[in-house]
Amino acid sequence: MYEREKELTAILYDEVIETAKYLTGIDRGTKTLHGLEQTARYLGGRLEEMGCEVTYHTDPEYGSTVVGRRRGKGKVKIMFYAHMDTVWPEGTAEKNSFRIEDGMAYGAGVSDCTHGILGSLYTLRVLNELGFEDYGELLFVFNPDEELTSPSSTKWLKHYSQDMDLAFCMEGPEGADTFTTARAGSLYYEINVKGKMAHAGVNPEEGANALVELTRKLNDILNREFPNVYLVVCWIKGGTGDCCVADNAYAMLRYRIFNWDPKPEIDAFLKQVESITYVPGTTTSITFWPEGGFGPMPKLPWVDPLVELVRATSEEMGFPLEERCSGGGADSASTVLNCPTLDGLAPASFGCHSPEERLQLDTIVPRVSLMAVLLEKISLDDKYLRGRD
Repeated sequence: MYEREKELTAILYDEVIETAKYLTGIDRGTKTLHGLEQTARYLGGRLEEMGCEVTYHTDPEYGSTVVGRRRGKGKVKIMFYAHMDTVWPEGTAEKNSFRIEDGMAYGAGVSDCTHGILGSLYTLRVLNELGFEDYGELLFVFNPDEELTSPSSTKWLKHYSQDMDLAFCMEGPEGADTFTTARAGSLYYEINVKGKMAHAGVNPEEGANALVELTRKLNDILNREFPNVYLVVCWIKGGTGDCCVADNAYAMLRYRIFNWDPKPEIDAFLKQVESITYVPGTTTSITFWPEGGFGPMPKLPWVDPLVELVRATSEEMGFPLEERCSGGGADSASTVLNCPTLDGLAPASFGCHSPEERLQLDTIVPRVSLMAVLLEKISLDDKYLRGRD
């Protein structure tokens, strides 16, 4: 079924690959502003070519958030979003350049989130080739700072999603045969320990070792478990020199949560840890880091019709998809309370945030054509319209 959508996507396949190659050739790590701006203007130009009105929301620290709007002849308003930034430092695009091996495309950022950009652009391209305009509006957002939990662009995702009937976060799925209906969120905490420096050989007893204090506190933290919560110590640093008692120490904690319920208990526990002193002369502060961490994306009842539509349509098209919950946070946390939100419908990829990140090429045509069919069905059925006051 839906052979026309599959055929058009297959015709565009070589162009998809060329777009992937171009994007992975740009150094666009978070805060690599010249690469992010090059990417933003490129994507804005592509959206304009496909009939979108384009706006750039520019932030001097993080770069531009690109917004493209294409008006249709129908009612339903649908939002797509994917991030432009990667985790890679400048120079990685050349060192880990685009290549194809054994049915996979490799390269810096090809997984996270080039696949989502491709899925967004080429869904629109297929609909344009079909001459389909029965939606009310298609909105595309490409943001520059997701890998830092979107400090400059969250406000835009929330702003635009308030007026949408539904949204697709175009992150990758957990597997080639899944899509995402819920995501964990993260609580980040910073631990700062201040001590007193002294010579490590001559008079160590006159110092107060902040690293020892931190180690003792981390032991307490790691031994305290919370139901359905997973803790990662993301970062530890401290000290001043080889021959010095450490006068400073720092750690970053990440608690993975699936709802907000555990936060008060975690807060109270860490406040208790903060108040204990193991090494006399040290002081500790533990603070919640609101700039870091996405909240959870719960599966809300209003998404159920969309879930069933994806299941039924993917089965009709010959590659049935099943819903999954992901342990990783994403921008979907910013729209899930404003409109029904689905995630993980981009082409499948693996190894994100690793040198072996890769895009599974044989998922491009099925998933892009599926998105085109989903938009056709959604646009022609008023049950996907949100009731508004």
